Amino acid sequence: MQATLFQPTSQPSAFTLQPPQAEPPEDLSTREAFDGFVAGTLFREMLKSMRTSMGETPYFGNGQANKIFRERLDGELADQLAATSGKSLTQDLYEAFGNQTGLK
Repeated sequence: MQATLFQPTSQPSAFTLQPPQAEPPEDLSTREAFDGFVAGTLFREMLKSMRTSMGETPYFGNGQANKIFRERLDGELADQLAATSGKSLTQDLYEAFGNQTGLK
């Protein structure tokens, strides 16, 4: 639950409720956001499947810290893969998305 702030208006005795100002969203184009989401999701799932098929390695142990490190590493790899080759994978999907929503 967010607290509301009282802000004075032009009249000194009157107060109005004003919601707190939200942080402005990052300035990403629709295409970049689409590519990041679709390709990022694809690569994350691909890396997750690859990790489960390999089994555990005896070199680094099977602790919680290792699992967190692998998840973070896979997330970074997925982001890099999406940034470098995401457009080639999502071109047809983006065109279909644009046709349905009226974006070009």
